[in-house]
Amino acid sequence: MSTWSISRSGRQYAQTVANAAGCAVNNNTGTMVGCLRVIDGNTLANITRYDPEKSPYYRAFSPVVDGILIPDDPKKLRDSFPFTTYDYMVGVAESDGFMYVEGIDSIYDGIDRNRFESVVRSFVQDVFQTRLQEIIDAVTFSYTDWGDRNNDLKRRKSTVALFTDFFFVVPAIKTVNSHSRNSPTKKTFFYTFQHQSENTSVPDWTGAIHGEELPFVFGAPIANTQLLSPDGLYSFTSYSKQEAMLSVAIMTYWTNFAKTGNPNLPETQKEIFLSTKPNKYQGVNWPRYMYERQQYIYMGMKPRMREYYRAHKLAFWMEWLPSIVKPRTSPTPSIDQYRPGSAICPNFTPTKGPWKPGPGIAGIGDLFGTQPPQQDHSRELSITIAVGTSLLLINIVVFALLYYRRDKRKRNDEKDTPGLMHKMQTNHCTNSPTIRIVEMRSSTSSQASTLIREDHCRNSITSSELYGLNTPKEQTSSL
Repeated sequence: MSTWSISRSGRQYAQTVANAAGCAVNNNTGTMVGCLRVIDGNTLANITRYDPEKSPYYRAFSPVVDGILIPDDPKKLRDSFPFTTYDYMVGVAESDGFMYVEGIDSIYDGIDRNRFESVVRSFVQDVFQTRLQEIIDAVTFSYTDWGDRNNDLKRRKSTVALFTDFFFVVPAIKTVNSHSRNSPTKKTFFYTFQHQSENTSVPDWTGAIHGEELPFVFGAPIANTQLLSPDGLYSFTSYSKQEAMLSVAIMTYWTNFAKTGNPNLPETQKEIFLSTKPNKYQGVNWPRYMYERQQYIYMGMKPRMREYYRAHKLAFWMEWLPSIVKPRTSPTPSIDQYRPGSAICPNFTPTKGPWKPGPGIAGIGDLFGTQPPQQDHSRELSITIAVGTSLLLINIVVFALLYYRRDKRKRNDEKDTPGLMHKMQTNHCTNSPTIRIVEMRSSTSSQASTLIREDHCRNSITSSELYGLNTPKEQTSSL
């Protein structure tokens, strides 16, 4: 719940009003209430015109748990009967948090670093109760545009986003998450309104502020006369035909939901508007918000279907920050354990199991109670592993085939080697034989020369054999 949704000191502020109205009677609640009931309405309105609540982040005159109109803690009622028996539709504007920054000095020129840090510090000190400096540092870090951190205009935009997220987006998302999970037979719808009227009284940089969608819900852009009265809320505002088209689309969604609990039925968005302009909402089906997917409609001049609104910032507020502000429960070791000569060493128990965020801190109720949706990445991881395994198997098969072909080629080469050698020898034998002259020496020291053919296919043969002659016998002559 947002901090301003429930009065944190209802009895105290009731006593303040009673004192101003002259109804304080010795702190007797029954007498005080009876007196206030007969006070003129204008008198009460004037008394409560000025909020005695010192913090801008709380409201003195907010609902209280009275056991009748609000029978129990709204956090419990949200998750139980009868809330879970109804269809539910809720949304936020782009810059709902502008109301918290419009009073800052020189806001139209931007917000400098010192002013930003001062605003964050004041906010944290008013809303939180423990670990204040750590929270201040975390919020400052998260809402700093680190790509252009010295830009005062971007820092102003981040400040508006800070208050929009904390006071509007987080409570809304927590509510639709709870309803979609606890009401399986009922429908949940979520929207964001992103259009700033062309005739708005606030600067263009603000975007769609809190309540910006109300003129479109009540049909102000298509009214031919002043709405409600000459002094009506929108009597001096003019709208374009495109804005009239947007108003018709929104009224169609709202009235459908009031009739059937479904903004898409029974009436469908018209194909054209005013017989000439194409209706950009024609055929646009507002998706049901489911906790597992968290779809919503982006309402503007061009409608869009999207998922997980501001998921990063929601994770900061609903998951990460609670782990920072979780009270320290582990006992502090005795200082004697650290003195020189001590034989006792401090015991440190390692963290076991997966990290889980702790409960929210006191003072802000259920703001951090429910964790934001976690996208399941197991499917993507399984696909990645499967693709990687397939590529590995393909590589193994390719390498095996290459190795097999190389081994087969090697065996074929070995089989062909003997025939190749024989062929080489045969070819060599057909070549001309080599002739070598060998000198023969007889016993009489006479010399003779013999031709010897070296045949590589046979043993060496002599010239006598070559020419068919017998080897001459050794002859001697005497004188």
